[in-house]
Amino acid sequence: MKKILVPIDFSDYSNNAFRMATYFAKVKGMSIKLLHIVEEPNLHIGSLPFVRKSNPEYVSDMEVTTKEHLARMASLEAADGVEVDYEVRISKAGVAKEILKEECDVIMMGRRREENAEAFFTGSVAEKIVRLSQVPVITVGGLPKYYSINNIVFASDFEEPELNPILNRVFDLGYIFKAHLHFLYVVLNREFTSEEKSKEKVRDLVKSFDLRGNEVDIYMADSEEAAISQYVEDVGGDLLILCTHGRKGLSRFFIGSVSENMAAYASIPVLTYNVGVKKTEKIVKPLWREKSALKRKRSEKI
Repeated sequence: MKKILVPIDFSDYSNNAFRMATYFAKVKGMSIKLLHIVEEPNLHIGSLPFVRKSNPEYVSDMEVTTKEHLARMASLEAADGVEVDYEVRISKAGVAKEILKEECDVIMMGRRREENAEAFFTGSVAEKIVRLSQVPVITVGGLPKYYSINNIVFASDFEEPELNPILNRVFDLGYIFKAHLHFLYVVLNREFTSEEKSKEKVRDLVKSFDLRGNEVDIYMADSEEAAISQYVEDVGGDLLILCTHGRKGLSRFFIGSVSENMAAYASIPVLTYNVGVKKTEKIVKPLWREKSALKRKRSEKI
């Protein structure tokens, strides 16, 4: 059974990630592992690190209390038919390293929160996971009480040589969740193009990537983030899918960490595929694709 890893720090956003993981697990038949990491702090004075000794009794008590809390969370979903495992790990390696070394098929975690930049699994940790993970990552912020995936948005510059397997996975998710698919191409205002050329671009995308029967749109904006955010709002998106190159950014669309910015601040959950890792082909191999189940009227918005 495929496994969803959910790093938990008991914040609202990480709890939302667990809620989304249970939704995925029920639909796709996956198991869940909750992982809480306790960092042993290092105290740095100048350029010399000094390890602050932890109180063994305190650490032991905290580990027991945390396990009890995770057990309660797991038992609630287990009663609903979802297989949930959990672990509390004491680590000196750091949160991101512990998450990245865990064997799983997808990571779902709370995103950065502006109101609390010091939260455990937020900020730079979430961005690092998005950038370096060899499995897909879903970052979650706010989540409606009764969340479901009805509209999936995929935004890209459609210039990736590795894009076809990613698109296959997008179609696969659309079929599994019975969701409408929306494909977005962004034109920056400084790259102004005529309406006719924009429509021609849409026709080329539909033909090149076999997007017939789906909604393919072009938006103009000052930034990719602004265009994607507006598009998500316009189509009522429930899940945003993006690609990132990790450390090997070559594509214009993702240079400047567009995907990382959206993963941190988007109004809906963001699923990120790292096309800069060797496992991409394996990760996104589709289960199967049935075009008739995905038929949608295509529009051309400028």
